[in-house]
Amino acid sequence: MQYKQKMEIKKIKSKKVLNVSLVLTMFVILSSFVSANFGVGSPVSENLYPGQTMESAFTLQNTLDNAEEMVIKGSILEGEGYIAFINDVSNINVPAGAVVSVPIRISVPSNADIGDVYEVKAFFETVSGKSEGEGGMVEFKFNVQKSFSINVIENPAEPVAPVVEPAKERAAAGTVWLWIIAAIVLIIIVWWIIAASKKKKGGEGMQMQKQQKMK
Repeated sequence: MQYKQKMEIKKIKSKKVLNVSLVLTMFVILSSFVSANFGVGSPVSENLYPGQTMESAFTLQNTLDNAEEMVIKGSILEGEGYIAFINDVSNINVPAGAVVSVPIRISVPSNADIGDVYEVKAFFETVSGKSEGEGGMVEFKFNVQKSFSINVIENPAEPVAPVVEPAKERAAAGTVWLWIIAAIVLIIIVWWIIAASKKKKGGEGMQMQKQQKMK
């Protein structure tokens, strides 16, 4: 009798395990079905240098043929010090067939070390939504978790623009120097003519004095 009771207990336990397994399997299948109606896109990774801040975005996708309008709520699970939602994400309306951008601000502390990697994680869940089932439209709840990494890189040196003298200023400077050189040349020529003239007049005076003496 005890042996039969033990066997019956084992059979009951086996049935319970089987029932639990079936429930879990159905839950996974249904979750896969529902998740197809609600997708989230995100950056794979972002490269920032210490002290840098940039903007990026998650995308909420509700694009299947049988999609219905839904409202989604967002939150940060990990990395609140590095990413933040720019707008209110408590009730994000995602129309059927739409892709909605959810802007985020990404920042790296100024004292971060080169080579550090920060893992961030966001969580999105349906506040309301419907999916088509065998009995018609049914209410469902589902959530999606999305993560990416922030890589700390070296701050690229800002290129120093070469100082180039404007063309007009160079042309003006060249013109001034040409006038100065021309003036110097003109002064030299005038001086040479005056000196030559004086020398010629002095020679003629000497010849006249010699001729008078000879007479």
